[in-house]
Amino acid sequence: MANKDKKILSCVDLRERIKNENAYRTATNTYYPVFFINAEGEEVPGLFTISDIKKAAERAENNPEDVGTHVKTTPSIWHSIFG
Repeated sequence: MANKDKKILSCVDLRERIKNENAYRTATNTYYPVFFINAEGEEVPGLFTISDIKKAAERAENNPEDVGTHVKTTPSIWHSIFG
């Protein structure tokens, strides 16, 4: 069961995917893009493959005590205006 005390803001939307440009013959054709925020607060791009996603889902299934609750957020009107 998920840990209700852990609130998770981030998510990867599997509807959002990009083509792997200049892919090798054995490489995946599709990536799932994300941005990580590092310790300095900078956004760093990342790319997941479907294998990465499946492995992460399996890890969460095997460790339900570490899974938090997804907190869905919507931007405020001020964020929409001022970014």
